[in-house]
Amino acid sequence: MIGLDPALVSIVDPVACSEFSTMRDRAEAAKVLTSYVTDHSVVAAIPFKARGMFQIGLRRSIEISDGFAASFNAGLYTPLFILARASIETGCLMWDLWTRLARILIEQDKAALEDFDDRIIRAILGRKVGPNDAPPEYVAPNVLTIIQRQTKDLEGLAQLYAELSEIAHPNNDGMLSVYASARHEGHDFIDRPFASAPLGLSAAVHAATVGLKQSVFAAEQFETIGKDFAAFCEAAIYEKGNWPPSIPYPAQR
Repeated sequence: MIGLDPALVSIVDPVACSEFSTMRDRAEAAKVLTSYVTDHSVVAAIPFKARGMFQIGLRRSIEISDGFAASFNAGLYTPLFILARASIETGCLMWDLWTRLARILIEQDKAALEDFDDRIIRAILGRKVGPNDAPPEYVAPNVLTIIQRQTKDLEGLAQLYAELSEIAHPNNDGMLSVYASARHEGHDFIDRPFASAPLGLSAAVHAATVGLKQSVFAAEQFETIGKDFAAFCEAAIYEKGNWPPSIPYPAQR
């Protein structure tokens, strides 16, 4: 695990940096090393797919966070915003899947399992474009739509993502505004704008933490309700008449 350099933390936002480090520790603790189809159910496959998605997303978020920390410690500027943006995208996808799962359990909505299964498959196998520009077999979820939807509960999320994008993309905020200092007669070029833009850096740290927190929470919460979710999926299979006759119902755990 890569920690943030204390010497640089002091010029950014010590509180935001501390929260980032705390969440990175939680992320490590939330990891599951292996997962088998039968861990939760000998019949229902959706819990296995869900755990796989949450653990995959967690690992992507961890790697993004470690890349963020490494860039932070190296005093790099633009990579922080690119990685913070990726953190938000990954975290929002994980949070979207978790909230859908939680809603299914709360509402006891067995009819929603098929749609949830489809979303898990598209999140795992989806692409925007198939080989040779052919339509993909599974279309990946639209993360921008998910971010817009989650802004209803996380005020300012879409605006934060938009601000990150302005620097992640080669627009003015990620080009002239940070890599040159305008003078009447010309420009002074800036090689490392890290120390000269502490406010923007605080936003990047905050965004990286938000995305990581969403992925960590989704992974943690699934482990607390995984067996209940499996039993719910099994009940749906049984009620449809698709339960294997060779296996007693309800399944023993």
